[in-house]
Amino acid sequence: MYTATMIYPVKQESMEDFVSLWKEKILNLAVNQAGFVRMQLLTREDEIMAIGTWTVKSHAESFMALGPFKTC
Repeated sequence: MYTATMIYPVKQESMEDFVSLWKEKILNLAVNQAGFVRMQLLTREDEIMAIGTWTVKSHAESFMALGPFKTC
């Protein structure tokens, strides 16, 4: 298994919008990708950590190359 993490600075008042957008644009795309195991979001004041688990690192890298992070 391979786990990738990303930390996003998010203002408290934008947390709900960020989570909705992340589910729609990132999670919905990820579930159909090779090697996907699960994704989680952890929140704290002004910060969100995304945790993605993949069967192997190359699957995570392939997903990251798709580019949804550039448009969100």
